[in-house]
Order: sequence, then structure tokens, then C-alpha cells
Amino acid sequence: MKKKFSVVIPVLNEEKNISKLINLIKINLTNIHYEIILVDDQSSDNTAIEIKKYTNKKIRYFLKRSKKDLTKSLIIGIKKSKYDIVIIMDSDLQHNPKYLPKMIKMFNKNNSDFVVGVRDLKNNLGLSKLRLAASKTLCFIFNSFLGYKVSDPMTGFVIFKKSIFYKYESKLFGIGWKFLVDLIYNDQKFKINEYKIKFDKRIYNESKISFKVLINIIKLFLYKFYLIKIKI
Repeated sequence: MKKKFSVVIPVLNEEKNISKLINLIKINLTNIHYEIILVDDQSSDNTAIEIKKYTNKKIRYFLKRSKKDLTKSLIIGIKKSKYDIVIIMDSDLQHNPKYLPKMIKMFNKNNSDFVVGVRDLKNNLGLSKLRLAASKTLCFIFNSFLGYKVSDPMTGFVIFKKSIFYKYESKLFGIGWKFLVDLIYNDQKFKINEYKIKFDKRIYNESKISFKVLINIIKLFLYKFYLIKIKI
């Protein structure tokens, strides 16, 4: 049976990117059975108007009414999804949909639990110097203290089995901006494959990274460190 994929995308103030993003996904998933779920984290621009131009049975839109939070948006999208395999990616075009066919091929070929789109942090043009330094530092900290899982646990571009989410939902920290970390550090036996991507430059709007986001990453690290210390 041909595998089916739910593409879950959290959205916040991306009215200028939505049209291009949806069209690029359509172009690159021509021979793939998929749906797109866009979860709007209370955008204050015309994001909702743009998304609704495309909504149908295959492209669905949900407005999250609780406090703004990327992980909570992803959880809503995963629970609304119809298919057993989930793809998560950003809505700002820094995760280029052109990588999806090869990531899906890797997922299918290797019977993976996860295929992670890892950024080349040595030759990356899509991050500012500050964000690049922060990403490298955070990757080092998580891999050193929680155990190596993947070279770039900070990425938000990943394909995974939805059953894993439901199996470990009760152990998730459940808030913040690093959903992959929250999920992969629940089991030592996940089969994780990496696919290297170029993290594209943001064309419109500004990064959502803030001091509050960094605080939540620290809280997530401490939460996972505690669980691992007591052997989950």
C-alpha cells in the first residue's frame, strides 16, 4: 500500500509566503498522496485570508486560540491529521519543499522512525551570525548532555511516524519551539536518518526567535535531562 503523508505547518504572520509555500509543496509532491494542515498561531496580518484561498479537502486550516506557541500548534495539527506519517516544516520558506521527495524516499527505503532535515551549520547562509552561534551551541549542549541522537536536533524539518507521538504524548514537555527534541528524547531505540539541507534565507518578515523562546528551550533541556536521569 502506498504511504500517505500529513504535512503539518505552524503559521504566524506569513501572508507573503503562504502562496509560494503551498505551490512548492504541490509541485514537489506530485506523485505523493498527501494533505496539508496549516495551524495559524493567531496571526495579526492577512495570513488567514491567504490560506483560505487554497483550503479544500486536501488543504485544511485551523486557528489556534490558546496562547501563542509553536509546539502547541504542531500538536493540534498532528491530532487533526488523517495519515499515519507526519511531515513538519516551517512556513517561512527556509525549509525548501524541494527536499521532500528525497526525504520521503529515504523514509520509505529505510523504514525509518524519523528522517530529519539537518542544516549544514558549517556552510549555512540562512542564519544570522547570532542564530548560527546559538544553534551550534544548543546542538552541542543537547547532544553532549542528553545523548547523541542527530547532528541537528534544533531543526524543525522532519518526517516521522505519528504513532510515536501518541505513544509518548504524556511525556512531552509540550511547549516551546523545539518539537523534535521533545519527541526524540523519549526512547533510545528510534531509527533516525539524516538528510542534509541548505537552510534558505528568510525573504519576508523577521525571525520569531526571542528571549522567551530561548528560556523555553532551557526549560525543555532541563525537563528532558531530568527524565533521562531517572531513565524515563
